Amino acid sequence: MRIGVLRREDVIRLSLAVGAAVLYFRVTSFGYVNLDDPGYVATNARVQAGLSWDSVIWAFSTLTFSNWHPLTWLSLMLDCEIFGLNPFANHLVNLLLHVLNVMLLFTVLTRMTGAMWRSAFVAAVFAVHPLHVESVAWIAERKDVLSTFFWLLAMGSYARYVKAPSLGRYGLVLMCFVLGLLSKSMVVTLPCVLLLLDYWPLRRTGGGTGWKGLVWEKAPLFVLSGASCALTFVAQQRGGAMEKLDDCPLFSARIPNALVSYGAYLVKTFWPVRLAISYPHPGVHVHGWTVFVSAIFLIGVTALVLWRAKRSPYLIVGWLWYIGTLVPVIGLVQVGLQSMADRYTYVPLIGVFIMIAWGVPEALAWMPRWRPVLGAAAAASLIALSGFTWIQVGYWRSSLTLFSHTLSVTRDNVLAEIAMGMTCGQCADAERHFRTAYRLAPHYTFARASLGASLVSQGKIEEATKIFSGYLEGKPDDVTSLAGMADVFRAEGRNEKEEEYLVRILKRAPDNLDALVELSSLLIRQKRYPEAEARCREGIAYFPYDEAIRANLKTLAEIRRRQ
Repeated sequence: MRIGVLRREDVIRLSLAVGAAVLYFRVTSFGYVNLDDPGYVATNARVQAGLSWDSVIWAFSTLTFSNWHPLTWLSLMLDCEIFGLNPFANHLVNLLLHVLNVMLLFTVLTRMTGAMWRSAFVAAVFAVHPLHVESVAWIAERKDVLSTFFWLLAMGSYARYVKAPSLGRYGLVLMCFVLGLLSKSMVVTLPCVLLLLDYWPLRRTGGGTGWKGLVWEKAPLFVLSGASCALTFVAQQRGGAMEKLDDCPLFSARIPNALVSYGAYLVKTFWPVRLAISYPHPGVHVHGWTVFVSAIFLIGVTALVLWRAKRSPYLIVGWLWYIGTLVPVIGLVQVGLQSMADRYTYVPLIGVFIMIAWGVPEALAWMPRWRPVLGAAAAASLIALSGFTWIQVGYWRSSLTLFSHTLSVTRDNVLAEIAMGMTCGQCADAERHFRTAYRLAPHYTFARASLGASLVSQGKIEEATKIFSGYLEGKPDDVTSLAGMADVFRAEGRNEKEEEYLVRILKRAPDNLDALVELSSLLIRQKRYPEAEARCREGIAYFPYDEAIRANLKTLAEIRRRQ
């Protein structure tokens, strides 16, 4: 009998893997999108250089993109080491990680609960839900699928540890947790989830250990979570990704948006339409009635699951899993311009799926012949979700299809306008999108820089000058505006002024790659070769694999050879 059960598990596991792979496989024919993908892979010389000791040191020391996730960088470097610069390989690895996550989720839940078919349903919904398309189809979101892989390994290792506690098995849990943190800091909530699993399905709280003992047992994990939170806070603050309280007040903007987002994610879970890569933050303009309805709903569900905690412990575990794992990204610490993001639900929705998989059968148990009805409903829901996902995957075919769709389903979307402008290139259509972004967020760095660069490329020097110089009046050390003015003077052929602004940039940001490249190129054109070489050496110290810096050094070597 045991052999038969194992064989059935294997068939289910294989079916889940094949289903997820078939649904997503066409992403391997897609290219890079022009939001984050260039910086993560397509134009990142460090990543393209593959694995080396220098690249490992860089991965563990860089705060690029206002994050610290060295294992994610190393995984992308490994792609390039094996396959070269190839979006097929990047997409394929993301897809394989998603497939592994689906199989792991099924395996871990089955081992913990003994409920094979309910675990299969959770894994199947996880595999095909449209809200997860962003995590799988976006190369830059390697951190999502990679960190979840280690999250699930840590859960499985913890289940083994609970059955037969030992230092070695605890060490394996700790190792998987660390690898998850090195992939994405959102894994910080895992120790709390392990406490929930102690309550159900592991049922450890009724023994002699008690809650206090269970918390102390996870003290090393909580310490690591605290360290990761501190490092992430520093990274996002230094990178300028974190919004100031003055710009996004806590009580009038962040908390209301967080309450609405909790509800909005659930709405999209059950009715996944009008999905977008970016949802604009409403700021202080959140509708009061939506905040009130969301708050009442959250309080009501929380009260219900607490009331049912003893009879239906999976409800409170699933609900607190959902609420708790979203805390790092719910917007109380606001990063970027988005109000919410589909990719943030990759792990949190597992809690909701658990509530459904265990709660619905319990609710229908009074009905005669309820199992066939439940099976038919489950199959229908999976087919419907797969259809939505198939459509959503198609939008990721190119930057044009992705951002055209985003602009069609959202309003006043600054990020999408900028990305669409970049997709259009340097033309009137691009300028139109950049103007819209600048009108919506005149103090947003990328909106200002994008519009100014577009104007310069079209010869509209006077207007570009007004944009950059006007901002410099209030913030004379703003690197983006200084760079814009350098572009203006370059277009006008005013070498001395261009050099002045490039030098000002490097005083403010010595590792500014664009300024180092442009200044060294300017010095070469002026035949100031020793100074040019010195600037190139500065660039190589920061960016040893950058092609532009290397090209300038090669040019200088050729000049020396001729002399």
